[in-house]
Amino acid sequence: MTAITPDTLAVPTLAVPTLGGRRVAAVQQRLAELADDSRGRATWWVEVTRHLDELAESVLGGAVDLDLPGMTEQLRDDAPHLIGRWRRVSAERDGLYEQVSELRRVAGSSAGDPGAVSAVSRAIQELLTRVRRFQQRSSDVLFDAYGRDLGGE
Repeated sequence: MTAITPDTLAVPTLAVPTLGGRRVAAVQQRLAELADDSRGRATWWVEVTRHLDELAESVLGGAVDLDLPGMTEQLRDDAPHLIGRWRRVSAERDGLYEQVSELRRVAGSSAGDPGAVSAVSRAIQELLTRVRRFQQRSSDVLFDAYGRDLGGE
């Protein structure tokens, strides 16, 4: 088996399929703060929906691009024992996007309803827990791939 180093890929080491970065961290932090604020003023609803939109964009877009050119093939060739975990993380990303989108829809349709604030706040907290678990699992797969199998020999 030939070692493939991260610099032979089109992407830098560990800079890719995780949901991370300062922007995403700031969105998560602000959503956590909003979930703790039970006043539910008009600006609360606006901020919740705006930050959920940003989180959805990050999940679907480049911050979590698990379909990197050649990554699946590279794992299949050089680290086949990781391909199952890689596919599960990819599927989890899709489910996470669906959850963010559904919560965004609920928040948008519930905007202004004081009775919905606590339910939306709980849903935000549950979502953020899932996002953190996803971040950890996707990072674990990448660390295993790059650190042990694709470049850290």
